[in-house]
Amino acid sequence: MNSNSDPLLIQAQDEKNKIFSSYKPYKQSEFDELYHHTEYKKIDLSEYIKNKLKSKLKFINIFLSLFPILEWLPKYDWKNDLSHDLVSGVTVAILHIPQGMAYSSLGGVPPIVGIYMAVFPVIIYIFMGTSRHNSMGTLSVVCIMTSKAVYTYADPRYFSSEFVSDTNLTSNSSTINTHDSLGLTPIQVASAVCITVGIWHLILGLCRLGSLSVLMSDIMISGFTTGVAIAVILSQIKHIFGIKLKRHIGTFNIIYTLVDVAQNIHKTNFVALGVVVSLSTALIIYNDNFKSKVQKKLSFPVPTEMIVIVAGTLISSALDLEHNYNLSNVGNIPIGLPFPQPPPFYLIPNLIVDGLMISIVAFSINISMASILAKKKYKVDSNQELLASGVSNIFGSFFSCIPFASSLSRSLIQLQVGGKTQLASGVSCGLLVLILLYIGPFFEPLPHCVLTSIVIAAVRGMLNQVGDLKLALKESYAEACVWIATFLAVVILNVDYGLGVGVLCSLAFVVITGQKVMVYKLGNLNDSNIYVEKEYYESATDVPGIVILRIIGSVNFINKDKVFNKISKQCLTDTTLPKHIVLDMMSLSSADTSTVKCFLRFYRELVEQGINLHLVKLIEPVKKVFVKCKFFNEFPASHLYPTVHDAVLNCKEY
Repeated sequence: MNSNSDPLLIQAQDEKNKIFSSYKPYKQSEFDELYHHTEYKKIDLSEYIKNKLKSKLKFINIFLSLFPILEWLPKYDWKNDLSHDLVSGVTVAILHIPQGMAYSSLGGVPPIVGIYMAVFPVIIYIFMGTSRHNSMGTLSVVCIMTSKAVYTYADPRYFSSEFVSDTNLTSNSSTINTHDSLGLTPIQVASAVCITVGIWHLILGLCRLGSLSVLMSDIMISGFTTGVAIAVILSQIKHIFGIKLKRHIGTFNIIYTLVDVAQNIHKTNFVALGVVVSLSTALIIYNDNFKSKVQKKLSFPVPTEMIVIVAGTLISSALDLEHNYNLSNVGNIPIGLPFPQPPPFYLIPNLIVDGLMISIVAFSINISMASILAKKKYKVDSNQELLASGVSNIFGSFFSCIPFASSLSRSLIQLQVGGKTQLASGVSCGLLVLILLYIGPFFEPLPHCVLTSIVIAAVRGMLNQVGDLKLALKESYAEACVWIATFLAVVILNVDYGLGVGVLCSLAFVVITGQKVMVYKLGNLNDSNIYVEKEYYESATDVPGIVILRIIGSVNFINKDKVFNKISKQCLTDTTLPKHIVLDMMSLSSADTSTVKCFLRFYRELVEQGINLHLVKLIEPVKKVFVKCKFFNEFPASHLYPTVHDAVLNCKEY
């Protein structure tokens, strides 16, 4: 039976024809008048500033925005939440000890500095931070970036042994030549980096540049941190093999380090190598295979790193590993809190570039972690996070700290064990202060190779991000190129260069993809009001005498010529010129003045050939540009329509 003779189909077709035959096509001006279109109202600058002064610049609002704790603390549920924050704070404090001691060594400063970083800047962040779960303190990426400045400006004498002694920590300007960069201790240089990063964060926060983190795409961060993981492991290679190596900073430092290792590999301390291999392997196996299973059975996470540090300290002390097996240890750890001292301010101009690089990386990680942990349950203010980090780093720089950042592992633990607010960080700070006052010297016999094992096990997860490259190769070759370029720049050149290359590649990717504009020829489906791309719909048919094109993307001075070449080819492919050309502009996201001039020139060329140009639905921001460029002084407003179907029906009436 022929379906075309089906009475129901015939009736439906008749009804459809009645609907379309009775439809009155609109011009854009008629449509706007009928539905009360509101013109764009330009806001006067003085009025805008006046409104902002009324709504934003009230003292109470400013004070509350600067100190978010004043908003959530009065609403704090002391009965239900305090116990969770206490448990979370104690747990995170235990994590701070091994991570702080291990990561701070990456920055070229004594391990005790990692504990300082978990206390002094964190105190400020508790009051000013908008994230309730970020665990601030040491971070491998930031520490390794700080080490460049430390090894560049600190006096080489302080690296004759692995770390600075107690006297170096407390030395003042009377014993250190602060007018000569060679007289600076690693602590002084690191604190100068810290205050420089803090100043950058303050400047960016006051300028409301919290969106700066978008410069670092996810794929770029993946390539960057994977490269940094390689740099972190190679920075510990002297402790892995137990050999003394020259310190290389700047471009190609990783390559020079590998050459030194090859030349000194015969001096390997096999006890140190055995400790690193066995401990790091054990930690990795536990983290990969048993950690999640153990945590399911227990109500708290097992502090494996802390157990390793305590055991390593006790064994080293009992067996005197330093003298019997030539294992270098942490050495002298000062007891008590550091006396506040100003960083060497005169060094700040030399650290402007390094400080900017570190500030961008640290902030990007902080805001990413904060956004993930918030899970839409509370708002994270990126600009306030900049201010909080800025003030915290400036304060911390007076207490021998290097720049701090949020740690993924600690933050997740703080959330998973039930932490509700930054009071958990307050509990952590209190416990760490007790450790600084009474327990610090206990860790003096701890071998460096034990800390190295913890570092390797920790950054191993960053190496797993190679999987992001495999995924990118399947989904987008351009993003894969960004990953590869960033990774290679970090590994071959330097961490700083890697960051710059990564940002530039990400921006280039955005620019290239942003200039890609699609021009599709549309056809009609079954004499309906639906018009689709003929390239993808075989049933779509041309409307006699009318060429309909859809422009998708942003047209500007960079790609305008290419776009209009596409339009001309689509319009003039047939030997017979069309009578009407309809351009669907609804998907034209933006246009500049040079684009408007090209449209006007195109319109004039068509008029000379006796072809009518019709435009469909300019979105308001684009229409505003066309109006400002006086496009409609020459182009007839009657050729502007709300829909493609309106344009086609009006063309048929010509």
